[in-house]
Amino acid sequence: MYRWHLPGPHGYIEDVLRALRDGFNVVCAVPAHGVSGLGEALKSRLLSDGWALGGHFRPDDSNPMSQLYNWLDIADVGQTRRSITSIIQGMVPAAAVIVDGIQLQSWKDWKQLITAYEATSRNVPRSDRPLLIAVVEGVPEIDLGRNLAALKNLPWQNVVGEFDVMLYALEQIRSAGRRSNKSRLAARIVARLALWDFDLANQLVAMNESQLFEPLDCLRIATQHLVVPDSFSACWESGGMMQFDGVSLVHPYLLLSDAAKAGILRLRLWEALASDLLPVIETKRHDWAQEMRTLIRVPVQLGDQVFNDVDELEIGQLAFLAKQRNLSSRIRQGTEKLRRYRNKLAHIEPLSYAEAFDTDLRTYSWN
Repeated sequence: MYRWHLPGPHGYIEDVLRALRDGFNVVCAVPAHGVSGLGEALKSRLLSDGWALGGHFRPDDSNPMSQLYNWLDIADVGQTRRSITSIIQGMVPAAAVIVDGIQLQSWKDWKQLITAYEATSRNVPRSDRPLLIAVVEGVPEIDLGRNLAALKNLPWQNVVGEFDVMLYALEQIRSAGRRSNKSRLAARIVARLALWDFDLANQLVAMNESQLFEPLDCLRIATQHLVVPDSFSACWESGGMMQFDGVSLVHPYLLLSDAAKAGILRLRLWEALASDLLPVIETKRHDWAQEMRTLIRVPVQLGDQVFNDVDELEIGQLAFLAKQRNLSSRIRQGTEKLRRYRNKLAHIEPLSYAEAFDTDLRTYSWN
């Protein structure tokens, strides 16, 4: 699946387009690592929506004003000093110009130009205003500046969530012809381990499902195929920390080098397993209760509690009764196994690969 069509990234592009339609110049701020191709995605969307595109340019470290003059082929007039007014007059009305990839070392100069451009562009009616879209990489959010009357800052923060990555991973798995009952859980594990990093998700998707149950090992394998930059650190601008579904999380690469934090990766694996398997376990508990209903007379007293329906019993209580009443070995073993799985997840302990994909979990009496 094209990642820019996923709900989160698609929503971000919609925010940019909405700001442009309202007459705002836009600063699209992304981390230095982990988000690639935004400028191209914006260009594609603008053209498909019928916008006049004044250009899609990659900046260098030279003077921003000079770069705009050269890109837009604006001629110098005599001894007249170069100005923002001349740039706006030389642009197609209502056109959008994408400056894609402004780096931290150039941001101070570009910020001055964008601020001046914003002030001058206010004099042009919104319907005719040529607009700048600046894709800025690796600049701290605090250094972006504030929103102005004709300028909106849109940092790439809390854009990608678990649903986006899970949907992406599931589509990648299915595209590879690996359709099975393991696909959904595998995609959920990939989403919890890769977080917002689609390149990492690609590497994890290519692995055997059993490898995903050893987060440290599978991530170390992934780093052999991906470049982990030296500047990677636990901050938004480097791509090492991001809000993911509203929670600030550290990129998994940064957990590999710190043994004290390696347990966080196991916790993320557990989160994926618990969210997928606890409903499955509860459904299977209900199935066992239905089967045991004709074998256990109610009311049942366990300690100080009295139960008038077998379906009110937790799996541990069902396993206890199956053993106490010496029910069939199939029921005793099945309820005890389910109790063990439920107990592990309840104590924040991931199931093993064999346990998570135990076919008994998804085999019901009504099948």
